[in-house]
Amino acid sequence: MENPWKVGWSVDTIYWWGCKKNYGVYRLINPDEPDHVGNRVVWGGFETEEEAQVLADELNNAEKGDDHVR
Repeated sequence: MENPWKVGWSVDTIYWWGCKKNYGVYRLINPDEPDHVGNRVVWGGFETEEEAQVLADELNNAEKGDDHVR
């Protein structure tokens, strides 16, 4: 797959003991250009990387024609 959906994260809140991350699923609008915020389609709002990875896998499988999408 040339332009797969991937999991990314951003920092939501910084604490003295670490930070809280927000996870999202994204892919590049134009895969021939550099990765930057203006070149991404993003689905966000996940609390764990595992939740975001489930969506990324489902989106990638749907584009492959796999019928095992939720």
